[in-house]
Amino acid sequence: MRRASLRPVVDEVLGTPDVQAMTAATAAQLGMSTEQAEAKLRACLPPLIPTQEKLAARLTRRTMYPAMGLCWDLRMDRSAAAEICRLGERHPLVFLPLHRSYADPMILTRVFQTAGLPPTIRFAGDNLSFWPLGSLGRRTGTVFIRRSFVGDRLYALAVRSYLRYAVRQGLNLEWYPEGGRSRTGRLRPVRNGLIRDLIDALDSCPSGDAYVVPVTVSYEILPDAEQLVAEDAGVTKHPEGIRWLVDHWLTCWRLRGGRAWVSFGSPFSIRECTGQTQAGASTWRAARTVATELAGRLRAANPITPGGLLLLLLTGGHREPRDVWQIMRELKPLMAFVGDRAIPTVDLQALASQAEVQHVLERLVRAGTVETTGDAAFPRRYRIGSAQARLAAFYREQAAHWFVPRAIAELVLATTSYGAAVEAEAEAEERASRLHSVLGGLFPLPELPAFLESLHRELAAMGWPGERVGADAAPDPVRLLTAQPLLLAHRVLGGALEAALAAATVLADDPTRTERPELPAGNGALTGRWPESRSQERWRAAVTAATKATNSGQDTERRAERRQAHAAELATLVRALDFLADLDTHAAADQTRPTADGEMPTVNETTDDQSPATFSTDETGAAAPAVPLRFADSRTLARGIVRTDDGSEKP
Repeated sequence: MRRASLRPVVDEVLGTPDVQAMTAATAAQLGMSTEQAEAKLRACLPPLIPTQEKLAARLTRRTMYPAMGLCWDLRMDRSAAAEICRLGERHPLVFLPLHRSYADPMILTRVFQTAGLPPTIRFAGDNLSFWPLGSLGRRTGTVFIRRSFVGDRLYALAVRSYLRYAVRQGLNLEWYPEGGRSRTGRLRPVRNGLIRDLIDALDSCPSGDAYVVPVTVSYEILPDAEQLVAEDAGVTKHPEGIRWLVDHWLTCWRLRGGRAWVSFGSPFSIRECTGQTQAGASTWRAARTVATELAGRLRAANPITPGGLLLLLLTGGHREPRDVWQIMRELKPLMAFVGDRAIPTVDLQALASQAEVQHVLERLVRAGTVETTGDAAFPRRYRIGSAQARLAAFYREQAAHWFVPRAIAELVLATTSYGAAVEAEAEAEERASRLHSVLGGLFPLPELPAFLESLHRELAAMGWPGERVGADAAPDPVRLLTAQPLLLAHRVLGGALEAALAAATVLADDPTRTERPELPAGNGALTGRWPESRSQERWRAAVTAATKATNSGQDTERRAERRQAHAAELATLVRALDFLADLDTHAAADQTRPTADGEMPTVNETTDDQSPATFSTDETGAAAPAVPLRFADSRTLARGIVRTDDGSEKP
């Protein structure tokens, strides 16, 4: 169908009884006649109705596909794509991808075509409707809609009416449920509006159901990343247009050669997810159920990439420079952690030898996430400098959710008392429950029972007793942390917790404040060592979490106490992360080189040109560094004091 012949479609969209009833109800609410409302709908609909024209599709393939091939080495899970194709033969499909780049739609169009899937009807923001993207997009199945429908009920009804038409036709749909690209790399909250409209529309669908397909696109080098990170730090976003399009493609060309991986999550039936057909006010509840399920499956489908794993490693300790041998030494326990938990990965074989690791590191240098140090007299060393910290965090955060349970387990141990007359396991569980409450607004945590179950697994893997024991028989939490080959908490939780502390401190300083405080001006970290904490998205999440935790009731005096207590609790956690970073730096101080053939030795192996690391053992036989380690428990951390192994306290 060509765009000149849209009138029959408009008639069909508006001619169904349910749309006519909604038109009459909306007209009554707006105080106009049904005829006036229908006339306005007829004016709104033509720009919303896409077509599928062969000439436009051919032009897209001949211009954008070659350019995309130069920018990315595109890879996808072909077996999963084949299963999606078979599912699409029986049910309408709704593809809901993570949104990381303006290149996402183009990449997915090619993937769907390669997999043999029919073209989708794609809903996109009208900020991209400028020429030539708008003209080409409308002729290849794209519906450009406003970011917000607030204040225009007839426009919202027009979008809803076309969605019902597309569902009745059994067309496959696609949109980006976050409502925009993530500025931090993390999954944004899923918006419920179009999901609610879809659930309503399924009542008029012949099958009464559709399957949601979560999709992720993981980029080794993302051209949008630098601008996204700058916008998150407060830089004004420039409007999209011809000049923006030219700059975007020049950036793609400059950063060409990276890889992009497309992964499909496990599809699910909307009706099975919601449990029953729901209508009216309860449709919002059904939409939230679908959104929660979608968010979980998007995270489960989001794989770890070689570059993301290296960035997570380089974030450790004080981000000191490492050569390739040190990096490979530290990679071994991290890769073992990923393998033991069956976390999805892509191309991790690229980290199997020294040459391949160095090749990935050099691509990270080109992407601007890592810098190098050293000269001709010393081996090339890599680190994440202060100038690269925010950009590196963007890539690292894309899959950091896989490490959150282990990071919280480390935080539990770092803040659990040693030698107190309490049952150690009981205290650890109580502290874990409190952390679930404090961190729930900052990280994607499951419900408390599932959270405690995953936390117990991680604590058991670290050597913490699986049953309650007396304090005299409980292991020293710090010795358990010291015995770990790698610590993750400061790598995974640092930026968000530092932002939460800064937000809680601002609110505690002014207990009467009711409006949302603005992100403090400046550069660098908000309060300490994590520069990525200066983030608009993290700040909004932190303020929302702090407000929710402290604003119950109208008593200003009690609110002040709650805000001060919340800020003090976060300060304790941030000090614990500082302590874990110090501990991680100490553990990484002695590195072992791989063998001459480039393979990594086992943990206890040493090469001929190095002596073994010096360790002492305690009475249980657990290895411990021969030098005293500074550590802290929940009481000393709150006072800003740490203890050494001989029992003395130091500021």
